[in-house]
Formats: sequence, structure tokens, C-alpha cells
Amino acid sequence: MKIAMISKADRYGGGASRVAEELCVLLQASGHTAHHYVSSAIALKPYMKPLYGGSKIRRGVGFAHHVTQRLGLQEIVPWEYGVLRLQHGLMDYDIVHFHDLSTAISPMTIRLAARRIPTVWTFHDYAAFTGGCIFPLECTKYRTGCGDCPQLQLWPLNRSRGIDFTRLTLRLKRNMFQREKIHVVAPCQWMATTARASGTEFKDLSVIPYGIDTALYRPVDKNAVRQELGIRTKKPVVLLSAGDITDKRKGTLHAIEVLRNVYPQIDPLVLVVGKMAPEARRLFDAIEVIETGYLTDDSKKAGYFAAADVFLFCPLDDNMPLTILETMATGTPMVGYATGGIPEVVQHEKTGFLVPKGDVRSAALGLDAALRDHRHVEWARAGRDRVEHYYSHERFLANHLDLYGRLRESH
Repeated sequence: MKIAMISKADRYGGGASRVAEELCVLLQASGHTAHHYVSSAIALKPYMKPLYGGSKIRRGVGFAHHVTQRLGLQEIVPWEYGVLRLQHGLMDYDIVHFHDLSTAISPMTIRLAARRIPTVWTFHDYAAFTGGCIFPLECTKYRTGCGDCPQLQLWPLNRSRGIDFTRLTLRLKRNMFQREKIHVVAPCQWMATTARASGTEFKDLSVIPYGIDTALYRPVDKNAVRQELGIRTKKPVVLLSAGDITDKRKGTLHAIEVLRNVYPQIDPLVLVVGKMAPEARRLFDAIEVIETGYLTDDSKKAGYFAAADVFLFCPLDDNMPLTILETMATGTPMVGYATGGIPEVVQHEKTGFLVPKGDVRSAALGLDAALRDHRHVEWARAGRDRVEHYYSHERFLANHLDLYGRLRESH
């Protein structure tokens, strides 16, 4: 089988692009031909191809996207479709599988592809059924048609200079799903339910959970890995993952408030994996913090995840974060908010501790139970077993191969 995997970036562009790249690698390792088309990458690997073509065409397509974004038409014009078809031979593939599009790929490219070749689109966020935002937070206008958008100042809609074409954009997407045969994949049942309740009609939708490398992300002796990483402490270690500590959606400020609620009864060392602005350090007050910075080395990231006792995670809006699976696989259970698809992965008081979104006090009680009552030890064992059984790379690949086979036959 020959598969074209398409996302806006390589694995360093975010979780969705990372899923696309890992699926491409797994397909190749299982004997299939797979290429990963990206609009940007730190370095093109042998299985990658530049989505926009050669340097001159790439600059032209990139500029064209920039202009239409400034006009408020977020990726409405399928500038890259001609490159995919004429230069990359898109019609030679058996399956084309799209992932994250925002700021780089037009949904109309999916529409054109779906008329000629079996087409899959994995929903890593809301973008497929909104007027352009990826996570609407409290806004529900995507259910009624968008317009008068409250997120025009936020990425990715902030590129439009305040011009609001969200209603038109959503209308075009709804029309596309109504008219074309596009198979939708949701990484969790929550995303599938949210998509179906959005007002956009989908002809084919299935749930395929993410998979991770359980050989890389595995439990190790915590004391030994802490020594190796230079984490010399007898305190309990609480992990925070923060690309941007001020990102409201990620809820890092809520996590800090949880830490304040347990201090000084519990005096943890907080391990922040990711970048943190200098002014954000003051928010921790007297709590000891170690920052790793942004990690590109997966083995080092797995080591830091394994070094923690608990992962404290309080997102306000999310789908099915890979970080949950990775930390569970390393024997570090989660305490935090039952947001999005997280309750499908983390079982309350079996593999972690979940509370309603925004309930800082209850999350603090969960952190206290995890660390002072040592519940994190039993949760860690159960969490590792759950990831091995449901969220391995092997299962992830098998589910996609089954889907691709069925789509080829029906096409």
C-alpha cells in the first residue's frame, strides 16, 4: 500500500504533526510505502517531502497563504493542491491522510483530493468544524454557524487583522463534508461526540486512539534516573509540562494554584518540562522549581517524565494529549482536570486522580492523596498496564491498516 501523510510540520511542530510523522515511520517499517508531506521541518528526513515543492514554488505558495490569511480567508484557497497533484503525483497513492492544517493547508485541498482518492482526516482539534479556531474554550458559536468571533486576536485567527470571515469559512467546511466522502478519525470518543454535536454532518467517522513507543517511554528506577539527570532531592517530584505557562487553554496557572494549596504541608520539587518565561517563575513563590527547557530528544524527555512522582495537568480545553500517555507509560500518573478525552485514558483513583475542570481545591486533595498517602505507586503500575494494552504503537498501526484496507475496498 502507498500512503501520503500530510501535516503542516514535522514532529517538532506539535502533537498532531508528531502523530503524522510517527504513523508514517510505522507504515514504512511494516513494509508499506509512505511519505510525509510537510510545509515546514527542522530537517527533511528521507521519508519527508516539501508540501509546497521546490524553493521558488514554496515561496510563492507560502506568500499566497499569507495574503489570503491577511484578508481573513484562513487557508480557504487550495494553493498547495496543484503542487501535490502535478509535482508530487498525489493520484499515485492508495490513501491520502491529512492531519493538522491550520496556517498551512487549505481544507479545500482535502475536498479536491477526496473526489479522486480515498481520503482520511484525523481531528486533533476543533478546526475542521469551526470557522478557524482550534480550541473554542467557552465559545459555542461553531454549533450555530460562527461569525462575530471572540478569538480574532488569538492564534491562528490573529493573522486576519480583525477581518471576520469565520461564518463563510465554516459554511464551506460544512458543505465539503456534506458533499464529499471524507473519512474522519477521532483520537477519542469525546472528540467524536463533540464533532457530531457541532452541527457539521460527517458521513464516515471512526475512533482510533493515539499510540506511543512503549519501549522508549517505560518505567525506570526513579532514584537512578534523577541522579543521571542531576535532580538531587529527597522531596516528591511533581511534573508540569509547559510550552507557554501563560496559555490559558493549557491551565498551567491552575496547576500552580493547586501547588500553592498543598504547600507547605507538601513541599515538592516542581519539574517544568518546556520553556517558561522569567516573570512566570515568581508565581511559584517559595516552591523549588527546575526547568528543562524545550526538549527535542525523546529519550531525554522520557527520562524526565520517568523521574517524576506525579504529573499535574489542569487543561481547560484539550483533546487527547500525548503527554498523558507518555507519562503514564513511564510510571508517572496524572492528577488534574477531567478535560476532553482525558477520562478515557485516566481512570479516577485507579490510574490517576481526576476532578471537574476548574476545581482547584479537589485537585489539591488528589495531589495530597497521591504523594502523602503514596497512592501514586499503585496508580503508576495500573497506568503502565493500561497504556501497554490500549495505546501501543502496534495497536495504533494495526487500527490504521485496517481502516486503510476497508477504504481501498469500498473505493
